[in-house]
Amino acid sequence: MYLQFLEFDQSEDSDGLRTWDALANPAAVHTTALLAETAALVQHLTQQLGPAGPIDEGHHWDMDLLIHDEAGQPLTLEANAPLCGRITLALSLSGGAELAQQLL
Repeated sequence: MYLQFLEFDQSEDSDGLRTWDALANPAAVHTTALLAETAALVQHLTQQLGPAGPIDEGHHWDMDLLIHDEAGQPLTLEANAPLCGRITLALSLSGGAELAQQLL
């Protein structure tokens, strides 16, 4: 999947669990596109791997998503209000080989 705004750093623990971390803080003109890209990625992963959830409970992947505006107010990916300001988005994805195949 081509990503324009999300650039991930990958790490792997001794058990083979891989984590991809991305932090994005683009100019305000790109806020809507960043949110759309993030939503599309989450939707794609959910369609391919099932819902995100704890790996030790049998899920194929997990995620942590934090979004806030310039004032530090938390936002959700599903926010329906038009966003015209700058945001910061942090996304962490964890999983094994199945997740790696989807991200490469």
